[in-house]
Amino acid sequence: MANHHFIVLIDQLRWRVVQMRGQAFLAMRTFEVDDGSRAELLRWWQAFPQATVSFLTNHADEHYHVEGLPHVRGATGRQLLMRKLAAWPLSQGMHAVCRLDTVQTLRRESRFLFVACLYPPLADWLPTLQAAAIRVQGVYTHALSLACWLPPPQQNVTHCLCIEYTQQQVRLSYLQQQRLFFSRLILLPPDLFSTSEACAARILHEVGQIRMTLLHQQWLQQADVLHIAWLGLVPMEASWIKPQLPAGCAWTDLSDAVLARQLGYRAMPDGLSVMDWAALQVVLKGSLPNLAPEYALLAGSIVRVRRRLHWAGMVMAAMMIVAGGVAIRATQFAEARMQQVRYQLSALPAAPTSSVSEAQLPQMRAFTQAMQSLQSSVQSPGPALAMMQQALAGVVHWRVASLEWAVADQPLAPALSKPAFDWQETLTITWNKVEQSGAASEEWQQLLRRLRELPVVEKVDVLTPMASTDASQRQGGTGPALWPDHPPVLKVYLRHDRPGAANES
Repeated sequence: MANHHFIVLIDQLRWRVVQMRGQAFLAMRTFEVDDGSRAELLRWWQAFPQATVSFLTNHADEHYHVEGLPHVRGATGRQLLMRKLAAWPLSQGMHAVCRLDTVQTLRRESRFLFVACLYPPLADWLPTLQAAAIRVQGVYTHALSLACWLPPPQQNVTHCLCIEYTQQQVRLSYLQQQRLFFSRLILLPPDLFSTSEACAARILHEVGQIRMTLLHQQWLQQADVLHIAWLGLVPMEASWIKPQLPAGCAWTDLSDAVLARQLGYRAMPDGLSVMDWAALQVVLKGSLPNLAPEYALLAGSIVRVRRRLHWAGMVMAAMMIVAGGVAIRATQFAEARMQQVRYQLSALPAAPTSSVSEAQLPQMRAFTQAMQSLQSSVQSPGPALAMMQQALAGVVHWRVASLEWAVADQPLAPALSKPAFDWQETLTITWNKVEQSGAASEEWQQLLRRLRELPVVEKVDVLTPMASTDASQRQGGTGPALWPDHPPVLKVYLRHDRPGAANES
């Protein structure tokens, strides 16, 4: 019963209720527009608790209005649209709004189609359906479905006026680029339009008025062709109607036989025209603007939420089952691996053990200290460069020409009798003198003194030959003088923490 779908075709005189199951036609019943017929219809629907109900109206109380608004995106544009819709007098009942297109006039505008259906028998009955827990899918109009089922030749034209003629009424709908701009239902009562000529003359008069309105609204230019698609019955011979059409109109005859052949329909259920059947297929897809108020759709929304929760629960349960299976497989694999390792360990022969004598302890201690010293001595030249930056602060007469950083070790004793941590970090610095002056010599002495006083410096060696030709030497200075032809070179030995020093003391 969940696949049953009841579609109510509403016109001026009656309600035709089509019962569908999926895409299959089951039955059709006709009801009058009165309280007794609606009560009988409700009892029929209650026999199918999970069925869905849709309404498709083709009534004179439908209203279509095109509104142009400034092109604004986002929440601001939506608020502007809602204010404009609220100001529309027909937006209090069943209504909908759909966007048509964007045009450029004096400003860029977005055009919207406002649709309303003022049909009290249906509007007053929707709360009763909600109270009875009937799932209402929506309220749609036959005119809005036109753009969805017209044959491809009519969908490819820019300006199309569809004329749907049936007994005692005719609907004229204008479509521009497959979008409905307006639709009007004209009643043709038999007492006023008793002959076919009278009906055809009334329709041709309306076509002329519509063309003038389109030109006035600038939806149609004088040079544009308005394609007339005559759907369904023709009140008289088409050869009489074609010459009576206004200038700029092109005739296309789409009788039931031609329309069924172009749409691919072979046989129609009794009581339904090709246009009715085509509109039913669109309603089954649920792709039309919905005029039903939100409260009428509450039962269907609850069912959809329940269905989504049901599927979400099934997915979560499946994921938990899969996760449990993966965990069990992982545990079984780990146990099998553990048993394999135990078997391999049990198959290995017992390894011989050896003891360490007390005479070998000093040698092992020295070897351990050597490894610790090697580990602590392998470092980057960063600390040494930071020390040099501190020593060169304020030096203006001397510049560093080159700097070489090295870490060297001393050979160990054969028996490792002494601690194996004699690793030495050195810096070899080549200097250039900016200018020859007494201030440069004094600054050289201060630089040597500053380097030797640094806590990280163990000693400083001057590797360049000395001379006594400097003015400071002639004046009795005791500091070494630099040979003028060779750049001075200093070798700085750095201290480092020696592991095991505390034990030695």
